[in-house]
Amino acid sequence: MNDRERDIAEDGTDLTLIRWMLSLTPTERVQQLEDTVAGLLALRGAAADESDDDGGHMP
Repeated sequence: MNDRERDIAEDGTDLTLIRWMLSLTPTERVQQLEDTVAGLLALRGAAADESDDDGGHMP
């Protein structure tokens, strides 16, 4: 089994992300989640701003 095969489960799950998340402390995991949510909300806000600029229609 090569490195790539060890990094992907049979069902296609990326095990490197699971291992990385498990390497974090619980506090670091929450911070990562909060950062991800903040980024998604910023993207959502930017998309809303853009749709306001073109008369309310999303591209």
